[in-house]
Amino acid sequence: GHATNIEIKSQEFPLLLDVAKAYIEDSDKEICLARIGNRRVGVAFVRMDKIDKCLVIGHLAVLPEFRHNNVSNQLMKYLCKLAWLEEIPKLRIYVPSYKIDDLEDPWNIRDWLYKQGFKATGVTHNDCKRYGKEYDTYQFERVL
Repeated sequence: GHATNIEIKSQEFPLLLDVAKAYIEDSDKEICLARIGNRRVGVAFVRMDKIDKCLVIGHLAVLPEFRHNNVSNQLMKYLCKLAWLEEIPKLRIYVPSYKIDDLEDPWNIRDWLYKQGFKATGVTHNDCKRYGKEYDTYQFERVL
């Protein structure tokens, strides 16, 4: 279901609060939380793109100390189920090139996406800026 403002105001995801607020304000979007006990350890922001018939993953994050606990895999499994229940045949995720092309990929995002069944399906050039430098955005899709 949709998260409430109170639900997402977790100090554990301070960098995501602005993004979360934007998602909460848009009724088409959902926030999925992963918990271990009563602790929020992971989050995914998603929206249904009815025109393109895909579930777009806006952001997926897991707390560093839980990154080897299979949390991201469980979140992805849940998102696949969510898409399937909505009769949406594919998932899409956008990743800025600085996250996977530079030496900044300590989490092997590209390999993880491939293992999850995603394929690279497109690139938008100079789509995002970081530290004044322009980067491409890669699009990955997984057909269910």
